[in-house]
Amino acid sequence: MNRSRLATGIVRLTAISTLLLGSLLAVLVAYRVGSFMEASEQQRIEKEIALIVARFDRFIDDRVTILRDHAEFSVLAHGVIQPDSMAGYVSDFMYGFQVLGRQYKETLVDPLGKTISTTQEHPSIHYKGADWLTTFIAGSQPTAKQPAHISLNAVAGNLYWRIALPVFSLDKPAGALITEIPFDELRQSKEWAAVWDGIALDILKNNVAVAQLGSRVTGDLIRVPWPKAGLEFSFVVDDRVVREEGAALITSLVVLIVLMSLIITGIAFFWSKKQLAEPISELSQGVKLLWSGKISRLKENHSWYETAQMARSINEMYDTLLKREKELKHSHDRLVEANDELQRSQKYLVQSEKMAGLGTMAAGVAHEINNPIGFVKSNLGSLQNYAGSLEAYVRDVDSAVAHSNEIAALKDQLNALKEQHDIDFLIEDIEPLLSESMEGIQRVSGIVAGLKDFARVDSGAFEAADINEGVRSTLKVVWNELKYHCTVHESYDQLPQVICNIGQLNQVFMNLIVNASQAIQGSGDIFISTQSEDSCVVIKVRDTGSGMDERTKKSLFNPFFTTKPAGKGTGLGLSISHGIVEKHGGVISVESQVGEGTTFTVRLPLKPPHVDVTEEQQHAEETTAG
Repeated sequence: MNRSRLATGIVRLTAISTLLLGSLLAVLVAYRVGSFMEASEQQRIEKEIALIVARFDRFIDDRVTILRDHAEFSVLAHGVIQPDSMAGYVSDFMYGFQVLGRQYKETLVDPLGKTISTTQEHPSIHYKGADWLTTFIAGSQPTAKQPAHISLNAVAGNLYWRIALPVFSLDKPAGALITEIPFDELRQSKEWAAVWDGIALDILKNNVAVAQLGSRVTGDLIRVPWPKAGLEFSFVVDDRVVREEGAALITSLVVLIVLMSLIITGIAFFWSKKQLAEPISELSQGVKLLWSGKISRLKENHSWYETAQMARSINEMYDTLLKREKELKHSHDRLVEANDELQRSQKYLVQSEKMAGLGTMAAGVAHEINNPIGFVKSNLGSLQNYAGSLEAYVRDVDSAVAHSNEIAALKDQLNALKEQHDIDFLIEDIEPLLSESMEGIQRVSGIVAGLKDFARVDSGAFEAADINEGVRSTLKVVWNELKYHCTVHESYDQLPQVICNIGQLNQVFMNLIVNASQAIQGSGDIFISTQSEDSCVVIKVRDTGSGMDERTKKSLFNPFFTTKPAGKGTGLGLSISHGIVEKHGGVISVESQVGEGTTFTVRLPLKPPHVDVTEEQQHAEETTAG
């Protein structure tokens, strides 16, 4: 596995942290600048809108002032009172009116809106019966601050600013002087042209746009009421230029901060490499040399306190480990000696348990041997008598042949001798006697061989063996323990040879079979079976005895645990059997119900994991399996 160096990681961390801090700073500055510019731009827009509204105020106020001066001429009041006599004079007077250097069309009307005199030539402009005019004149007061009537109206498709002021006679409203100023004057004025750069204005009357100024732009909508004329201004200020300027400024700041971050990152990189990475790398190389034995101690004169302290701690740890290593080596040697002694004690214990088991069955084994020996002895006595009779028969036959000259007489004499010595019976009985004797001798030989296998000292060697044959030989040894009260049922599958210590496994089989016999009170059955499963063999020993409870099953394989009366068992049989099975890489398990019996199951691998199979053993195993 490829691992990064700690020193390199620290350098990278320093560089990345510096770069990240620079990036974060750039983002924060950009955010703050953007917020500041947005707030500043909002203030600028509000100020610019206020200036535009003020321009409208001045535009109307200037014209109201001039019209107020015209309305105060007495000739107009006389013209309203005496319209017939004063008509020509009033008309000449009105044609001379100018507003800010321009001549506007004006109309003089009486309280009912009837035209007294006018310079208007547009036929659509008339005021007779106008409600607003009647109301305006009736509510007028002769004061210096009498408000003018101001409105924006469409006449024949054109927009006009309408301004009306009352004309007083003897402090009473006698009529009104009205002027209509074209709205296009605002569009055409050079003074106003610069105002609409980047600004769009909709003039609303009752929430309906009646006029538009400026170019169409996109931006935030700002509405400002203009109560002077009962209108509302709807401004849209183009924020594109502002956004572009702000973005350019933010970009410049970010680039500057990133460049500064890169410079600071480079400085931090080289500084951390020199001041942090190299001391740690030097310390790491020193540790490798220390553990390889090329140096005995690390140098502790580092410029950083932490690395010096680390080197000092590693030296102390190294000294402690050397001391512990010596102690562990001494402890290991003692444990090896103890383990050897334990192995010897275990072998002695296993052999002792084996001999104890044989001692328990000694009387039974002797009885098993005495039975065949008894009838073999009896058969040999009969054969000895048969031999004497045959010997006498042969002597009499030789004598008769020597003294007889006639064949017929000799034949009769021989038949008489044959009947006298019962030769036909002897010949008929000799073969069964010999067969029975050979069987008895073979039984004795098998028992003795089994005893020899059990009694021999275990060498610990593992080799290929036939498990079925091991179970059968064990059954012969313990047969006397079973035959009087147990019926044994055997079922052996064809098994491959197993790499094992067959002497030790025979001891396991003997313990299981004897325990099954002892668990049966009175008479019962024992079922012994073997079978092959995958890469292991399974041996089962089941009895119909008294069974065990859960508490007994949990302690069954503990050393010195026994359910037998004192002096009847050591409590080591099943514990040793468990150890033998585990040594072979196998598992021994038990199933039991009180009153129903017990089943012991031994599972053994064909080859224990810790055992190397020789070519001869492998060949023997393959031959058996085939």
